[in-house]
Amino acid sequence: QTVSHRVVGDSYVHLMVTATLYNSSKVKMEFCRARFRLQQIAPITDDVVENLYADVFVDQKHQHFQWENLSTVKRNWKRNDIIIEPGESHQETCEFIVIAEVETVLIDTFFYNPRQPAIPKGWGTTSVYDILPGSR
Repeated sequence: QTVSHRVVGDSYVHLMVTATLYNSSKVKMEFCRARFRLQQIAPITDDVVENLYADVFVDQKHQHFQWENLSTVKRNWKRNDIIIEPGESHQETCEFIVIAEVETVLIDTFFYNPRQPAIPKGWGTTSVYDILPGSR
C-alpha cells in the first residue's frame, strides 16, 4: 500500500491510502469486500502506552496493540465486480481526514476473497505512516 498526505484547511490533514493487489497466481482472484482501518499511534500519553503494553505482554488480553481507532471504511462489491486475472493488478484507494495534531498512524487493509481456502480468507497488510510536522 502507498500513503500520501496533504494539509487541508487550518486544522486537518487529508490521507490517501492506495492498496495495490497483484495476482501472481495462475488462477483469477475475486474480492467481495474490503476494510481500510486508520489508527492513531502518536501522540499518546505515557499512561496509554503503559496500558497498551500491559494488555499485550502482561495481561495477554490482546495479541496486538489496540491503538485508538480513528476511522474504519468498509467496501462491499457485487459478484464479479472485482476480478483480478493472473499477472494483473488492481488498485483501490481510500481517503481519510484527520486532525492536524495526529503525528503517526497505523493503516491496516484487508481484502476478503471468499474462494481462498486458507484462513484468513483474503489478504491484508499493515503499515505505519508518519505525518511529519515539517511536511505540513
